[in-house]
Amino acid sequence: MKDRQTIMILVLGTTAAILATMLVVAMNSQPAYAGASVRSGDYIMVNASFSKLKDVVYVIDVSNRRMNVYVVNMSKKAVDLIDQVELDRVFATQ
Repeated sequence: MKDRQTIMILVLGTTAAILATMLVVAMNSQPAYAGASVRSGDYIMVNASFSKLKDVVYVIDVSNRRMNVYVVNMSKKAVDLIDQVELDRVFATQ
């Protein structure tokens, strides 16, 4: 009986530690704010604030079901692709 109580206390303590860590991370993360979207043909473009100093542009290619994320690189005076997401994989139904 004592061993079961010890195991239960360890499981509950570990769960509480994981939840506390998740709460701290969630409270310290910076929110992203989306701006207005523009649709032209098969493309949808949305600008968003990534941080106080950086903005990103999401470009959704509707026909190919892909989203690209771009950020301005001021040092190179260019627009860099920072992520590419296949929307079929993200929104796949099981």
